[in-house]
Amino acid sequence: MQNYHSAFLASEIIQLKDVASLQAIRHRYTSHSPLSLDTIMTENMSKYAGMRLQISALSFYHMGFVLYELQEIGGDIINGLWPEDALQDQELARAGEHEFFQLAENRYVAQASSDGELAEIRDRAGRLCCALRMRDVASGIENIERVARLRCSISFARRYNFEDESLSDDRDKN
Repeated sequence: MQNYHSAFLASEIIQLKDVASLQAIRHRYTSHSPLSLDTIMTENMSKYAGMRLQISALSFYHMGFVLYELQEIGGDIINGLWPEDALQDQELARAGEHEFFQLAENRYVAQASSDGELAEIRDRAGRLCCALRMRDVASGIENIERVARLRCSISFARRYNFEDESLSDDRDKN
């Protein structure tokens, strides 16, 4: 369960998935789905396949299922709502350019603090990057791990508002 924990935030630029993925997503959520999203989802999702769009708002449906309202960059809002699995981190397309564009799950791990009160995000070397107070730490860790599977390292760090010095661009050092 997503538990009111979005992978993307309002005002972020995202890229929509390809036509086949969007058609499969629409079918999954409108054909015999307990979520019954057919009345609120964008009808012609595949028309927008691969487009870069901006998140204008997000809302939650049935126990924290995240839905996004999207708009053309600097333009009009697209009618209907989009499930999170239709969106992808636009920076992942640049994974070959630098390690900070690669999936965050390869760089970070979420775990409970030693007292069990906080969800911690650590790099693979064990350095603490961020600690978050959450009502349900176990569920929070699951959500952080889900986000790490969707976001590149630098977007993940921005999402959780921490700076990982090892992600600084080498060009900044010159």
